[in-house]
Amino acid sequence: MLSIIKDNPYLTLLLATTLEGPIVTFISAGLAAHSLLRLEYVIIVTIAGDVLGDVILYLIGRYFPKLPLVRHITRKLSHKNKLHTSFYKRPLLYIIIGKFTPYLAIPTLVFA
Repeated sequence: MLSIIKDNPYLTLLLATTLEGPIVTFISAGLAAHSLLRLEYVIIVTIAGDVLGDVILYLIGRYFPKLPLVRHITRKLSHKNKLHTSFYKRPLLYIIIGKFTPYLAIPTLVFA
């Protein structure tokens, strides 16, 4: 694993940030602070990977609603209440809220 990271650090960083954004961003910032990675590349790659991961989750919820995980999330959140109607009125707002709420990020992005 270390040889993969040493050979392609920014590609590995992009893939890891796409899968798990905040933790990898924190680790890569530490590596950049110790001059093991270039800071400007870390910023660009982590932002791109984080946005890419969010877009993938959104597309899964939008175009694959029959997947078991998506159905489970939709069933849990689809009660006829204020939260449900708010998702349909302002999905972009909930994508932004989900981005800054770690435990709600995946269900919010899939459901939005």
